[in-house]
Amino acid sequence: MIETEAPCRLGFLAGQADILDDFDNMGSDPIRALFEGGDAAP
Repeated sequence: MIETEAPCRLGFLAGQADILDDFDNMGSDPIRALFEGGDAAP
């Protein structure tokens, strides 16, 4: 087996997309409501 160093791919799409500031929290209220037994409608 030939071992080679894997190419560095970190950052290869840097600056190519716009991510919303609240991306990690999107949809958290309806998801929380599902777990707490509330209304999941947005």
